[in-house]
Amino acid sequence: IEQHKPDIVLLSETKLTNKHYIFSQTHKIIRSDRPNSKQGGGTAIMVKNNISHQIIRYPASSKNELLEYTIIQLFPETQSNYKIFIISVYATNSNKKVFINELNDLLQRLKLDNPEHFFVLGGDLNARRTEWGDYHDNQRGKYLRKWEAETLLGYNAKIYSKSIKLLHAAQNSDIPNKKETITRLKSTINLVKTELRKEFNKSSERYWTGQLKQINHRDPTAFFPKINRLLRKKRLIAIEDQLIKAADLASLSGAIDVNKAIRIDEEYLINDPIDKLNVIGEFYQTINAPRYLNTNTRLKEIVDEKAEKAKETLTSRRTESSTFVAFSDSPVGLEIKRASSFKLKYLGNYAKVVETCCV
Repeated sequence: IEQHKPDIVLLSETKLTNKHYIFSQTHKIIRSDRPNSKQGGGTAIMVKNNISHQIIRYPASSKNELLEYTIIQLFPETQSNYKIFIISVYATNSNKKVFINELNDLLQRLKLDNPEHFFVLGGDLNARRTEWGDYHDNQRGKYLRKWEAETLLGYNAKIYSKSIKLLHAAQNSDIPNKKETITRLKSTINLVKTELRKEFNKSSERYWTGQLKQINHRDPTAFFPKINRLLRKKRLIAIEDQLIKAADLASLSGAIDVNKAIRIDEEYLINDPIDKLNVIGEFYQTINAPRYLNTNTRLKEIVDEKAEKAKETLTSRRTESSTFVAFSDSPVGLEIKRASSFKLKYLGNYAKVVETCCV
């Protein structure tokens, strides 16, 4: 765009959603994103800011199965009775004939058979035709050839295919000696499967061998319980329905879906399997969390009380400029006493303090 400075740009398969924001200082961008907001499809038109135009909202392609489009109408400086439509299109790759029906519906709704209505329609229709440089026609290309011969003349229009310089050279992905390679790959896959089965069998055998070695056949009191535990079919664990208060933490925290529960007065009857597990989990959390967090425990109260007193003492001494230790002219280590054993003294002669500290 910076190099060629086009007046109008038609974009197809933009793959934009409502989370994408695009801005241009030179062009206005008109978008038609896919209505389901999936990253795919979509069309857009970029038109220079100085070109008079209006956005055509009807018809719209939001309910189409294959054909997506964005439409604007240009206003010519002369011949004001003329209407010029610019249409950017994209059609998903499908062989359904509904594509032609949706294309005809678009042209009819814009009344493009009117001699005073003109249009340019361009984009990616996923059509392949030999006259456009393709190696062969696909089904969409065949539909368009027939449609061009039977219908397009009624709109006084013609299909043009602009030759575009390829951005890359075609690559041949054929593997030489494919048959031999495929045979070798199949043999390798079968070998891997065989080795995996052996390893799974060995692992299973080692497990059951270890379990059987733990059985003491000389102890009848332990022999049969062990055999029953290994061989008897396990019963599924059934969790009874849970009845909780409406003000219970499980219902207030969103751990359960109250819409699935049965309301009985001021209680909920929980019968959903996942919600029953969540109720039990919330209960154990309430009884175990205090033990690890010391919430509402006597130990936490004592620690908080002592910490608050220490904080108050530090604040008070900082305000009064007092210390925990009294200083004197005596040798260090003889007269230093604990702060609790005598009345605190304020710092005296600064020189004395420094001298005492440096002995």
